[in-house]
Amino acid sequence: MTYYADIMTPEVYNAWTTVHPNLKPGDVTVTGVRCNREATARSLRVGDRLISYVTEDMYWVGAFEIILPTASQHIAKNGVYFVETSSRWGPCPPDEFHIRFEVKVLAWSKYYNKMLRIHHPDVFGTLSFTKNGGRWSWMVQQTLMKMKDKDGRFLEKRIKRYGK
Repeated sequence: MTYYADIMTPEVYNAWTTVHPNLKPGDVTVTGVRCNREATARSLRVGDRLISYVTEDMYWVGAFEIILPTASQHIAKNGVYFVETSSRWGPCPPDEFHIRFEVKVLAWSKYYNKMLRIHHPDVFGTLSFTKNGGRWSWMVQQTLMKMKDKDGRFLEKRIKRYGK
């Protein structure tokens, strides 16, 4: 099992909470990534974990387990996908998040007061990429960045506990 950072904008997070208002551990849904992450996405395996982080707000909000990698046969109604008119990501099909995965929800925080802020002293002082200060944002700038197992396990446990 490998852990990966799953980066969401506040808009994508808000769409997830709107489309999935009662998302809970054990639920199965579909998530997706942009076409520029295809090479990394193809390396995902059943059992790998996605640890969700909301940019700008700087919160860890969810943990998902891959149960079907690159599930491109799933249609958009099973997940949250947007059409952007911008071409900044290169050539993509009309559905920008076209590389999809069937996932099992391990934890999901839908309320701001139940989210795990990255600057929380226990979090910032524990994660390998933040504990020594300096430049740490590289880990949360691009989705599907591989995380150290210790960091992934720590965040998964904390999100499960904090999000209750």
